[in-house]
Amino acid sequence: MAGRKPGRTSEAEIIVFDSTGTALQDVAAAAIAYERAVAAGRGSVF
Repeated sequence: MAGRKPGRTSEAEIIVFDSTGTALQDVAAAAIAYERAVAAGRGSVF
């Protein structure tokens, strides 16, 4: 997300996200992801 490393280069590469932590950390990570998606004009509203 920070752009420091490339993302997946093929469909065979699987990303595992381990959200082990407190609920507050999860909410903070989700808020950052949401703000960046809105700023980039990405995602879908439903």
